[in-house]
Amino acid sequence: MCRPQLATDGYVTPSAIFIREGSFPFLERSMRDIVDQNLAGLARELREVGVECDTATKAVLGNEDSSVRVPDPEIFRLLKDAAGGLTLITSDSDLAGYCRVADLPCIRVQDLVLAHIRRSADTAP
Repeated sequence: MCRPQLATDGYVTPSAIFIREGSFPFLERSMRDIVDQNLAGLARELREVGVECDTATKAVLGNEDSSVRVPDPEIFRLLKDAAGGLTLITSDSDLAGYCRVADLPCIRVQDLVLAHIRRSADTAP
C-alpha cells in the first residue's frame, strides 16, 4: 500500500502520493480516495481518469446530495474505520490536522499547490 509520508510540518508530501515510476502512478495505488464536500467536483474529475474516488457525502450517507453537510467527526470516523484504506483529499486544514495527529492518510490541497509553486520557482530561469 502506498502510505503517505509526512513532511516536517506534518502534512503529506506530494511526492509520496503522486510521484512514482510510470506515466499514471495514481492508477497503481491500492487505496481508495475520498474528497470532502469542498472538493466534490474533484471526485468527478478523478473518476473520469480512472481514480477510485468518492465524496465524503457518498461514503457516509450513500448519496451525492452535497446540500447535506457531513460533519468532520463523521468523516474522521470513516477514515479511522477504514484503517488506512482511504485517503482523504481536502482543503480543510482542521480536518487535515486531525488526520495528521491520528496518522491517517490525507492530502491537503494547499500543500500540493505550495509544492508546485516552490518547484516552479526553483526551475524558473
